[in-house]
Formats: sequence, C-alpha cells, structure tokens
Amino acid sequence: GAGENAVVTYSNAFKPAGGVLMVSWLGGAGEPKSLEGAGVWQQVKSGENIWVGIAAVQDYVRTKSPESLKLAKERADFLLKTTENGVIALGPQGQKGEAANFWNIRSVENNTSAIHCFDMLTDVTGEVQYRQAADRIFTWLKTKYDMNEHAFVRGEVRSGMTWKTDSMDQFSTDVVSWAPLSRILDDMYFGGSRQERLAEVEKMIATAEKWSGVKKDGRLVGFAFGRQTALKGVISIEMSSQMA
Repeated sequence: GAGENAVVTYSNAFKPAGGVLMVSWLGGAGEPKSLEGAGVWQQVKSGENIWVGIAAVQDYVRTKSPESLKLAKERADFLLKTTENGVIALGPQGQKGEAANFWNIRSVENNTSAIHCFDMLTDVTGEVQYRQAADRIFTWLKTKYDMNEHAFVRGEVRSGMTWKTDSMDQFSTDVVSWAPLSRILDDMYFGGSRQERLAEVEKMIATAEKWSGVKKDGRLVGFAFGRQTALKGVISIEMSSQMA
C-alpha cells in the first residue's frame, strides 16, 4: 500500500531502474535505525532480482498465477538491462558506497543463477529471448572454467578498459553448488562423452571439498563460503545446505 506504512521494495534511482532492493522495511520513508549509516537498504544487486524471478517462476508452475509469471518476466527483463556483452553485472550503475562498483563486477554465481532463471522462463513461456540470454551467459561462463583445477573462478572485475579474472585463492563454493549441470552435461567443452562430463562434474565437487570443505578429525562437517573462510574453519549453513 501507499503512505507511511508502505513497504519500499524497488528502486528507480539507478540505471537500469526498477531493481528489487537488497532490504525492504515496514513503515515510514526513513531508514530503519538498525541500518542507520549502513546504506544497505539503498543497494540493488542482481542476485536478489534473479532469485525473486526464480521463486516467481516456481510459483507460476505450481499455481499458474498470472501475477507470478508477470513478476518473473519483470525481473528477467530488468536483468537483461544489466548485461554488457551478454554478461550480467553484480548490480546497476549509479549506486553509492561499495555498491558504486557493482557495475564493474561480474559474479559467476550470479550469472549461473541467471541461466537457471532464464532457462526456466523459456521452458514455461516458450519465449526464446530468455534462452538466448542464457546461451550468451553460458558461452562466457565456459571461459571462466579452469580445466586443470576443475573449477570456475569466482568472477571478474573491470580495471580500466579490461576485465581481470579473480584468482583461485578467491574460490567461492556457490560456483559449484549453482553450476548449470544440465548444460554442462550436454556440452562437449567439458568432455567428449557424457561419461567424461559426469567425471568432470565429480572433479568439480572434489575441488570444492578440497578448497572450501571444513573437516573435523578428518571428516567433512560442512562447507565454508569460500577458500579463505575455510582456512579459518568457518562453516556456512547456506553453502553447506546447497552442497548437501
């Protein structure tokens, strides 16, 4: 609803406009006291928009709600506007603070999640522009895979006019947990036969366990967010649930 008790959900302050905010709140137009100075409520990230889209598609499949399909397509269309050369940025342009650089960051996890969102939308609507968008992302994604390490990098950052790929020291578990496995298993880039591609996927999982798995007394007890936090023995419930 409108007025003092409205829930602020979208931002039209950035380019592209219409992104779902990272945080929404109840009541008033002012920033909640718990977030004063943080500015988190002002940020828009592609990831939140992708997952709202995925949830909306899933709800449409379950309920056939036209509102859910409309929401899913709105999120997908917003995401298409965040792409540059077919790859989705971490967030739109024009943001402040740490978010000011989102446009210059490409997250592998965000882009793999977007592949799922776009493929699901084409599956339920037959609209090919979403599949084509997923195809473009997947083409880029393959350039971010290291066959020797059996792992995707975390992403890349724009430096001047060039893109600098993250080192494997910055490996993140979710590049494995959200990898587009159906596409990988059908693509000869990852092996000449389906059996070879299955073996490559097993090696991806083994790499994740080696780099971001947390062990106690030699037994795997969970996964960290990434390689650096695994060294500190920090278990992420989110990453562990995804890998399970």
